[in-house]
Amino acid sequence: MDMLAEAPEQAAIPSDTAPEVVIADRGYKDVMIGRVKVYYLGLRRGIAR
Repeated sequence: MDMLAEAPEQAAIPSDTAPEVVIADRGYKDVMIGRVKVYYLGLRRGIAR
């Protein structure tokens, strides 16, 4: 499994709540994670989708 796809699962363990947003760099641009919104850093100034 991809490391980005594992991140929301790992974050949900201690918090008992699934994350709704993940912020990643451009290396993960084409990764889809179910119902989690993925925002990418570095595309523009600030956060871009």
